[in-house]
Amino acid sequence: MVKKSIILAAFHLLALILVVNLTAVSAQAWDKKKSKDQTEIEYTIEHDGVKRTYNLHIPAKIADNTNKVPLIIVLHGGGGNSDNGEKMTRFSEKADREGFIVAYPSGSGRLKRNILKTWNFWHCCGYAMRNNTDDIGFIGKLIDTLIKNYPVDPKRVLITGMSNGAMMSHRAGIELSKKIAVIAPVVGTMFGDEPEARSPVAALIINGTKDTQIKIEGGQNNSRFKDAWDGTPMKPALWQSQYWAKNNGCKPTPKKTSIKPSVILYDYECPKGYDVRHIILENGTHSWPGGRKGYKNGADPTTEINATDEIWAFLIEMTG
Repeated sequence: MVKKSIILAAFHLLALILVVNLTAVSAQAWDKKKSKDQTEIEYTIEHDGVKRTYNLHIPAKIADNTNKVPLIIVLHGGGGNSDNGEKMTRFSEKADREGFIVAYPSGSGRLKRNILKTWNFWHCCGYAMRNNTDDIGFIGKLIDTLIKNYPVDPKRVLITGMSNGAMMSHRAGIELSKKIAVIAPVVGTMFGDEPEARSPVAALIINGTKDTQIKIEGGQNNSRFKDAWDGTPMKPALWQSQYWAKNNGCKPTPKKTSIKPSVILYDYECPKGYDVRHIILENGTHSWPGGRKGYKNGADPTTEINATDEIWAFLIEMTG
């Protein structure tokens, strides 16, 4: 009887070792397979009965990293797509240097091809706005999927975007604040009737005074894309940081400094981890600072700062 118990215990121990080893092998296999450059690989998630797509970049340097890493989600501008978001921001290159995961989802559009995509930020833009596309549900599901399947630190998730993607970054911060640590809208806007965010979210916001599409003083959209909006006037650019400062419980008056003659910072004094910082670029156009043009005839990006570097530094500052 004793001998049988010893054999049975040995069997259970062997089974446990086998499970542990298989789990380790499985994780190692994922590391080797998934850590290759995947920027050009398109993945799909079905949400709301629609297949939504995203590109994923996992740097090779995190293959042997047992620690969880930050996740940055980049939202392209109106009329763009996932490839366009990568091209403009060059976040994949930054991810390779710093060791984080970056995802580039595509918005929705009337065409089956992955072109001319937009995001639903209530009053803007295009197909997504007119069809009330559930982009929040899609982004939330994307975050959950990436946390489940990859070594993502759920406390270090940042969403950024340009133009319509910047607006969507605001909406994600408002409605998904339990899943997001930081937002970083670039050349975006708000309209003044947005609901309160569900929780505090750190925010780095960038706008340019030479932006002819989303003007620094706000007002009507008089660009050639005005039909993509519903006619609601924009708030002045600084309203965005005022909104998040109030939401995060910051002191109402920011400290204004110039790090160079053409770069002005508005820094709010906020609870730890929930800073609000607004960068105004005197030569900033409707483009990604320090990046590439979104399309052939797009505005030339300013080189006053590199938005990608600033956003990464802010994420580390806020989350460690």
